[in-house]
Amino acid sequence: MMELQQKIIHTMEQIAMGTGMVEEGKDMLDEILCQKVEMMPNVEEAVDEIQTALEYSCQSLLTQNRPTGKAPRHKSVPWWTAQLTIQRREVNLKRRRYQRTKGNNALREIRKEQYLASKAEYATAIRREKVNHGKSFVMQPQ
Repeated sequence: MMELQQKIIHTMEQIAMGTGMVEEGKDMLDEILCQKVEMMPNVEEAVDEIQTALEYSCQSLLTQNRPTGKAPRHKSVPWWTAQLTIQRREVNLKRRRYQRTKGNNALREIRKEQYLASKAEYATAIRREKVNHGKSFVMQPQ
């Protein structure tokens, strides 16, 4: 979050008056941007310019850490944990055991119950991690 904020401030500095404004701080940047907006004949132009700067900041930050020429293999989620990975493997293992059990109906029913119980625990763990991450994100000091 701080990295995005710094990138946006840097981009706004470039819009306001070039790159040599770091020592004057955010308050000065805010005043300069306000003056620039007031001088523009059309407010829509100012809004478009600021929106473009925000989009540029976000896009450059997102592509900054990506290796050139390669798209990410998969998108990760911030709430995923190593414990969820272990549980996913266990659920898949129990599902495969259940599906491959043939001929012995009693054993198949036992494995089906184990699989369904494991699957329910896994779903509960996912919901819990999502909620905990959401709470920690909202309660994060700014």
